[in-house]
Amino acid sequence: MRQHLRQSLVLAAVLILTVVASTYAGDRRLQAVTFAQFNYVRSVAASMSHVYFATTEGIIRYNKLQQRWEEPLTGTEAIRDEELMQVWANTFDDKLYVRTDVGLYEYDLFLRHWYPITALPSFDRSYKHVEPPDDLLPPVGENYFGQGKLVDRSGRNYRITDIIADQSGDYWLGTWGHGAAQASTSSRQVEFLPFGLIQN
Repeated sequence: MRQHLRQSLVLAAVLILTVVASTYAGDRRLQAVTFAQFNYVRSVAASMSHVYFATTEGIIRYNKLQQRWEEPLTGTEAIRDEELMQVWANTFDDKLYVRTDVGLYEYDLFLRHWYPITALPSFDRSYKHVEPPDDLLPPVGENYFGQGKLVDRSGRNYRITDIIADQSGDYWLGTWGHGAAQASTSSRQVEFLPFGLIQN
């Protein structure tokens, strides 16, 4: 009798844990991460630890402390077919917001899900948007003509779409076609940060 009761309790516990786990997982069990062409950046935001680049294919996230790319924030059901226009992050990296062509969303970092919001709340930022400096120094073989205009080794033109200065003394740049970049506010030397599986 005790053996049967113990087996019943174990079975009930397993069933309860299965239901709780599947409820917590929600849409995540079907969510996939998309690795795509992230070279077209519309907006840049930063926290103390991360930089977020809103691209035409989703949000890519760079870890400033470890100097490496992390998994992109793509493939989520809530904003899958919407165009990302602008991204914001708070100082301590616990709030992330986006404006799409449809509306505003807040990202829940724990549940990894976007939720619609009606207005952008006030929050502390560790960055400010700035105009592209006229004295940026691009990588060897590339040219910078001021006013956010870059030309690569093959003669292709790119423009800086957004640039922020963070509290650590760095510029973070988004370009249209050349991807993400970083530059020191003192040396002005630009380093492009190619995104992809082999960069980590």
